[in-house]
Amino acid sequence: MSPSSALRLVTYNMGMGGSRNPDLWARLLPALAPDLLFTQESRDPAQYWPGGSWLCEAVPSHRWGTGLWVRDGASFTPLSVPMDFAGRVVAAVVEGLAWPEVGVSPVAAFSIHAPTRRGSSYVKEVGRILDFAPSLAEGLPLVLAGDFNVAAGTRGPGHLPVLSRGETALLERMRDELGLIPCWQTAHPGEPLARTLRWMRRADSLPYHCDGIFIPAAWASALRDCTVFEDDDWSAVSDHNPVAVTLSAL
Repeated sequence: MSPSSALRLVTYNMGMGGSRNPDLWARLLPALAPDLLFTQESRDPAQYWPGGSWLCEAVPSHRWGTGLWVRDGASFTPLSVPMDFAGRVVAAVVEGLAWPEVGVSPVAAFSIHAPTRRGSSYVKEVGRILDFAPSLAEGLPLVLAGDFNVAAGTRGPGHLPVLSRGETALLERMRDELGLIPCWQTAHPGEPLARTLRWMRRADSLPYHCDGIFIPAAWASALRDCTVFEDDDWSAVSDHNPVAVTLSAL
């Protein structure tokens, strides 16, 4: 676990099959050391990972879904998301963790696996999530994390793949309406976005950066590190890479 002076947030799309592997669960906790974990494409983790508290919901008609885990000593109060996001967005008020700026006070956390639907798009669906997230939070600080299936940060000139206008508009909404910043880009200013998805599991795929963690801009000075884990051990499990953020606690 992270030391008491720091707070560790981790998001990981486990790739459905990988989440059934008990060895992965046994390695994930000590390797990534989360205080708060956001999972996507995860089987029910309770049978693999004792300790802490889980809030997990499967996508209807599937065995995998989206979840939140918090270490011992903290707790969740679930928030009700729209029915058509069942298993794709899990939201809760998290209590018992020490956050930057606000200390040990409630924070609204959303674990997101953005869907697409006939007649819609990832951009539209993430936009809908941004529509309802602030009202569910009811003024609490927001932390959004997961697999957004759109870019989780802006790109500089010449950096590929080029952002669409829709992706750019979503990131502007995050900043201007929700007051959120992308952790990886904030921790690595001016650098090309790190790859979090190996499309079709190809090692030479474009550097898609669709997994990320967004925190309140007021916490920027407390951001100590954001790391994407892309070694062979993680690549063998899922087509996505874990993203870990370390914050200085109050």
